[in-house]
Amino acid sequence: MSDIDKRNRVSEEPFDYQITKKETVVIYYEGKQIKIVKDRKAERLIARIREFEDNITAV
Repeated sequence: MSDIDKRNRVSEEPFDYQITKKETVVIYYEGKQIKIVKDRKAERLIARIREFEDNITAV
């Protein structure tokens, strides 16, 4: 087992996100805002999110 998630908390899906109109990503942990990703990093993250969502809907 990996040392990253020994208590298996990530499988509970405590994280959520929102993509704003200004193309920033707001990340939440258990309903609380913990991070805002902007600019180039947000562009890359949004691209990865959309790619992942496309793969989920294709299955």
